[in-house]
Amino acid sequence: MEPVKDFIKRKKQERLNSYTYVRDIKAKGRHKWKVQSITFMPQTNSREKVFVIERLGYLGADGQAKPVHRIGRRYYRIGYWIIGKKGNKKNRWAWGQFCPFIPVKDLEKLLSKAKKEKTIISV
Repeated sequence: MEPVKDFIKRKKQERLNSYTYVRDIKAKGRHKWKVQSITFMPQTNSREKVFVIERLGYLGADGQAKPVHRIGRRYYRIGYWIIGKKGNKKNRWAWGQFCPFIPVKDLEKLLSKAKKEKTIISV
């Protein structure tokens, strides 16, 4: 199993300035986002969960999807990575499928860290 520090270092290098594609709600195309900045933080009471905040810039839509945002508009995504327990994800880092549950103190710490690293910026 990859250690938390190694995972964070590797994933930050992979994700920073990469692109994320999100399927259109009508499933007729997708929306493209650029990862502008990213902050990771392990959950304090579990070394098998790492929270992430990404600052994304909207780049447009393809296929039959209609753009739903202004090009360049900034958004934030909060998610998590977790060590898988089943199937081909067992003992490997996997993107969390659901809305993250985060301890209050961890949320405060994550937001503070994201501001310090300039992932969260003022308007």
